[in-house]
Amino acid sequence: RLLRAPVSPEELLRTGSPAPPLGSKPRSRRSLGCARKLLAQGRIYVDGCPCNDAAEIVEAEQSVVVQGLDDVEWPVAPHPECYLKFFKPRGVITSLKREALSARPIISEFFPVGSPTSLHVAGRLDRDSEGLILLTTDGHFSHFVTTPGAKMEKEYFALTNCAKLASPPSPHTLEQLCHGVQLVDGFVR
Repeated sequence: RLLRAPVSPEELLRTGSPAPPLGSKPRSRRSLGCARKLLAQGRIYVDGCPCNDAAEIVEAEQSVVVQGLDDVEWPVAPHPECYLKFFKPRGVITSLKREALSARPIISEFFPVGSPTSLHVAGRLDRDSEGLILLTTDGHFSHFVTTPGAKMEKEYFALTNCAKLASPPSPHTLEQLCHGVQLVDGFVR
């Protein structure tokens, strides 16, 4: 896990306001900028030692404390990662943001009410595909399961016209599939 963001960035910024002022950066960007400033000032401690590396890995059992401007220490609680299974229906786009002028449904419209704002899709399925897809707040996990270098084994089930007709594919069809076929959008194997 990466360094945890402070629970209350407003407390660290001493704005006295529960929400960022109108026209300011979104809360998550403010928090990141604030955390970087505090790191540079040596005000973040991990297990009692000053931390100045934004990429330092901090485990859940480690103690993280932020020293405020008035030298008051603010403990930072770890936030649990979130992992959700989602059955993506056909026609839904695996995207968090809607494209301009598009009326197609996007996956983030199906997120449960109250989901963490950092919830994202670990992988993708084409618009015309349906099936299991993972949603998570854990960037390390997401990177691991989607990076080709990790060689994460995935299994797909394809429904063919042969299956709809309740007849097995011919030996010639199986041979073609094993060697690859030319589709409209390119050669696939």
